[in-house]
Amino acid sequence: MTTFDNVEALIHSNVTKNPCIRQCSESLHTGTLARTSTVGTMTARELFATFTIRAGTSAAAGAWTCGFPESLLRVEQLQPDTSVLLFHFQSDTIHFIALFTEPNELLGCIGVRKRENDSTSFDPTGRRQQSRET
Repeated sequence: MTTFDNVEALIHSNVTKNPCIRQCSESLHTGTLARTSTVGTMTARELFATFTIRAGTSAAAGAWTCGFPESLLRVEQLQPDTSVLLFHFQSDTIHFIALFTEPNELLGCIGVRKRENDSTSFDPTGRRQQSRET
């Protein structure tokens, strides 16, 4: 079973895969990111559809992101009904989601920088739970 400890170890050992994994690893090392209590599960089909939309809306909003292209490419190569685990890490300014399949295969990492005054939290599938403060 994939655990947060396994996830962190695999993130740290895969920093050469792409800059987003490296940034997540560095933020975990410095203690600026914390584990959340949320671990979600989506099928590859659901994840690809949902996060393709999120990549577009984040870009349209001008939000800083990392890892969408690389992660979505890996997810697209999976069988549509493959289960993907989503492990969440966040700080006051950024939210990372590490994507895994069993047994412990890191597919990618997606990061999104929060806007100022953004108190958004996310459910296990990465859906927003609160709207921005006004």
